[in-house]
Amino acid sequence: QLDYNWLWGALTAAQLREQPQKALVAKLSFAIDQNANNDRKATVSFGVERNDYFLSSYVSAAASSGRNTGSLIDEQINTLTGTDDIGRFTQLQTVQQLTPITTKPYGVGTGLRFGRFFDGLALRATAGLDYEDGAQGAHQARLSLALDKYLGRRGWSVTGQAEHSEISDAFGQTQNDDQVSVLLRYEFGGQGAFVPTNQVAGPAAVRRALRSPISVHPRTVNVYRSRQGVPTTITTVGTRQYLDRTPIAVADSFVVAANSTGTLIDVLANDSDPDGQALQITAVSTPAHGSAQIVGNMVMYMPTAGFVGADSFSYTVSDPSGLSATAAVGISVQPVVVNNPPDAKNDSASTSANTPITIAVLANDTDADGDALTITAVTPSTAGGSTQITPDGRVT
Repeated sequence: QLDYNWLWGALTAAQLREQPQKALVAKLSFAIDQNANNDRKATVSFGVERNDYFLSSYVSAAASSGRNTGSLIDEQINTLTGTDDIGRFTQLQTVQQLTPITTKPYGVGTGLRFGRFFDGLALRATAGLDYEDGAQGAHQARLSLALDKYLGRRGWSVTGQAEHSEISDAFGQTQNDDQVSVLLRYEFGGQGAFVPTNQVAGPAAVRRALRSPISVHPRTVNVYRSRQGVPTTITTVGTRQYLDRTPIAVADSFVVAANSTGTLIDVLANDSDPDGQALQITAVSTPAHGSAQIVGNMVMYMPTAGFVGADSFSYTVSDPSGLSATAAVGISVQPVVVNNPPDAKNDSASTSANTPITIAVLANDTDADGDALTITAVTPSTAGGSTQITPDGRVT
């Protein structure tokens, strides 16, 4: 801090000697203040002081740029609901907005100081009002009152201070603060003495350096936080929690006889529900070569008369909550095959006594459908002989 003080006014030296209480001292100062984080401000102040009062004002401005102090995280958690191929679900969504934060001294500041001296009581009363303004609506105002009581001539004094502050940051938050303090101080040093070189009688004038313990501006470099740059948004979603899943319908294939009057098909036999709920057939389409209808929890299919070949239809299965799935059913309509009985002819053979004989009894037998014939049973001979089927399809 640089100070320049001078006597202000039109009083002559003789008048000042006769009426020193009317001396008016003007004070001009320029200061640079810096805190531990290298935040700085510059202040110019001007004031006047007399033996019974003082008055001063100041203007300050930031003397350093902002510094990056991280990011402001604004987090919002939402619960999403929806339906996909599996079913209805809920899902947590987290949206984080990261806003770069810069910390800087207030851009401008101004303030007033007023004090009153009461010499008879060895008392000084001081009042101060300060205001600092920053970007994005950040500002602070402070009202301070102080009372100094000097305790005799031994350097002791006691000070009572009260301060009220209102601070609003760039994020719309307001903070009020009230502080009260009592200080006990001791000033080292004597009163000083003046000894003239020659013995004289009458008033004497002494030129001495002026000093003032009164702070004409706040020395603290106050800072505020503000947004800097473009926010970054990060969105994350959690695992889907299914409330009700869609049934699983699996395609089917069946064989049906031509000209049949109706065949019940259990299309639900290979279908399932992930939640274990009971399934019901709620719709069935019309096949191209027949008819299909829901009967209970099955489908009855009837082909068109005389049709032979491939046919198909689809069906819809639903759970109790209404979620559904659809699958196709393939039908193979085949003609009815009639199996006619074989035609067995009588056989005859001769042999000598006590001599076995093997007879090809199938040699003269036939089958109308051309199917291969096998011997399935023989009876004993009427004369008490034995009979048996040989591995090659004959009778011994």
